[in-house]
Amino acid sequence: MLQNQRACQLVRSQTGCEPLALAVAWGARTAGRCAAGVLGAVKHQRFSDQQLETFAARAPGICPKPVCDAGEPCPLPPQDDAVDVSVIVPVHNGERFLRACLDSILHQNTTRRLQVLAVEDGSTDGSGAILAEYARQGGVTVLHPEQGGSAARARNTGLARAVGRWVLFVDCDDCLLPDAVETLLAAQARTGADIVQGGWQYCDEADTRGAVQQYAEACYTGPRRLDVVELPGTPWGKLYRRTLFERVRFPSGYTCFEDAMIHFWVFPRAKCIASTRPVVYLWRKNTMGLTATSQNTAKALQAYWVAEEMLDGAVRLGLPQDALFACNLILQLANYCYVCVAGLPEADRQTAFACCCLLYRRWAAKLPDPRTLPYAVRLAQRALEQADYGLWQLQGRLFQLIN
Repeated sequence: MLQNQRACQLVRSQTGCEPLALAVAWGARTAGRCAAGVLGAVKHQRFSDQQLETFAARAPGICPKPVCDAGEPCPLPPQDDAVDVSVIVPVHNGERFLRACLDSILHQNTTRRLQVLAVEDGSTDGSGAILAEYARQGGVTVLHPEQGGSAARARNTGLARAVGRWVLFVDCDDCLLPDAVETLLAAQARTGADIVQGGWQYCDEADTRGAVQQYAEACYTGPRRLDVVELPGTPWGKLYRRTLFERVRFPSGYTCFEDAMIHFWVFPRAKCIASTRPVVYLWRKNTMGLTATSQNTAKALQAYWVAEEMLDGAVRLGLPQDALFACNLILQLANYCYVCVAGLPEADRQTAFACCCLLYRRWAAKLPDPRTLPYAVRLAQRALEQADYGLWQLQGRLFQLIN
């Protein structure tokens, strides 16, 4: 829907004028789709089956597939009816912003009872001392993963101790706005949703606030269910019913892009997903954060490997291979993977593309008719099906306009 499009969010953030933002978003999408239609009809570089196999074989040498914890995850602990929300904060070398993060959680404008779980994951700075101080003051429980090394394992450690009915994830360099908990719980009460997505705002390392990302007041059910792919797959900024994580954990071996599990494993298990417009979260553009240090490096190939992980997990969980499943798979292999590897050398980009094409082909026969999918997904599907490298790059560049 137009309200969720990046162009609409940007104009609304800068002008505060909703009609103008919608008009610009409509124009941008129309122009983007026209450009995609014209440029997509141009003959691009396509790979033969032999080229796909040759290029894909190089993937383990660029970035080996991460090894995840084996077997079924341990059951969640029994729910404590006295705890409303469990807030899980993975912490690794976060001393610069950690106090602001924890204070933003502890000083929420709410009478709800929060369980704050800070998971200290092998920090080498002063994070451990800060967490010990907050633990002594009360209100924060500090946990240590048995085996650390990733935000995924840290979040899983938090889930293993979370007893609230609801779960929030907050990264240690980010902050909740003062009314975040009440805003999200109020939206849940109105909609009955299992997941509620709130708005968020960029914040830099000097605490200067930037563009706002807001989403429509909407429930993604029925005919609107596929629109849920417009919501970000980030763990943060959302309220989750804790039971959605039964038998589900973040893929532990991944040091980046592990949040793909939100769209692949968690969203499909929710009967109702809602979004609400108020801004509840400050997302810091940290030059030393995982996002900034992962894309356009060899680790970016994890954006492909995690797709394999997601498909294996979907089979284990018995998730339906429906239109939402198809959208998630195609967008992961096309738009998202392209964005992650766009800064790599040409040969490495070709390797990522070849892997994506071959994986899509192994699943294509199980997917619903592509004609039932949104336009942007159909364009991406065509690139994968035809091994059209040029079209894959084109849809990746234009995705924010054509979606």
